[in-house]
Amino acid sequence: MINVICLPVVILLDKKNISTPMYFIDLFAELRPELIAPVVAYLAHESCTDNGSVVEAAAGWAGKCHVVRSQGGLLRQRIGDPVTIEDVAKNWGKIVDMSRAERVETITVTHRVTSPILARVL
Repeated sequence: MINVICLPVVILLDKKNISTPMYFIDLFAELRPELIAPVVAYLAHESCTDNGSVVEAAAGWAGKCHVVRSQGGLLRQRIGDPVTIEDVAKNWGKIVDMSRAERVETITVTHRVTSPILARVL
């Protein structure tokens, strides 16, 4: 298997709103590609045995993330149907309902959710 590296995933930070005293250093100066590239290179290397993980990397730090996902809601009835904003609005309660949320260990388990959904709309 080959790890898929998705770049860039950017979380925008508003420099003006960072007023906490812990920010003595210029955080933005530490978000350099050379501090993230080694993590990406390792994930892409054949010796990396981890697969399907979400790894966050910034400022010389890296950590594995886990996703917690709701049961969600089906946004179309047939495979050829479009998905509209109205479909999203109609199902929003199901989309954001975390009462039966499941922890997703790796992104590769997504097929366990999407396969039955696709079977319902085919």
